[in-house]
Amino acid sequence: MLGIIGGSGVYNIEGLENTRWVKAESSFGEPSDEVLIGELNGQSIAFLPRHGRGHKLSPTDINFRANIAALKRVGVTDIVSVSAVGSLREHLHPGDVVLPAQLVDFTKKRVDTFVGPGLVGHAGCAADYWIHPNVLGQMQEMNAQGIRILRMPYTVAGKTYKAIRFQTEDATSYNARVYDLETGLLIYHGSRVQGAPVYTPPIGGSGTAGVGQGSTQLVTGWIAEIKDFDLPWKDAPPPRTGGAACGRP
Repeated sequence: MLGIIGGSGVYNIEGLENTRWVKAESSFGEPSDEVLIGELNGQSIAFLPRHGRGHKLSPTDINFRANIAALKRVGVTDIVSVSAVGSLREHLHPGDVVLPAQLVDFTKKRVDTFVGPGLVGHAGCAADYWIHPNVLGQMQEMNAQGIRILRMPYTVAGKTYKAIRFQTEDATSYNARVYDLETGLLIYHGSRVQGAPVYTPPIGGSGTAGVGQGSTQLVTGWIAEIKDFDLPWKDAPPPRTGGAACGRP
């Protein structure tokens, strides 16, 4: 089931059918509100307003651990968390949807982890460099404005991989990551921002390169050869959806 956490101003979902509000228990205390369960275009949805209906909770008072636990209790396996935020970039306008790659949480005076006394856990730091092959295998190809997900053969250092490419771009910047579908390892990362002319690797990883005017490209990772090592995690099971977790939804 897909879970949706609504931010400021989002206290319901239009078009949701066969709805019911469910009070979900949590070992972390009370969640922000009851969980709204229904269907949207045939997809089962569980919705939880982060601040509660009527916006009763400030960010400091939100029990995010209870919110996640409550969604899991009703059967949620994946979560989309929506926030209403401002922008300091001129090309991002009101109504635009942005998918952040990283998040810095400045919320103060609240617990910021699921682990603690009696429960020890460690947050993984490999997310930018490794994604479990089972997760990559579930990714759907996409070709929309500003974002592309594409499966392709990708050649690096004379070796060709079955790979998947994630690419985002706008008027001033470009970012691409390519992962090996077999091991889940990052084999290429490139980004570009406005600046000087630059060498630009071809989209397929081989062929004729180009030089783009008015841009600067920084290749931040060429780690394809690490695939040849006997990596202890390459046959690891997919991440568990339950148990100890770390995060700041």
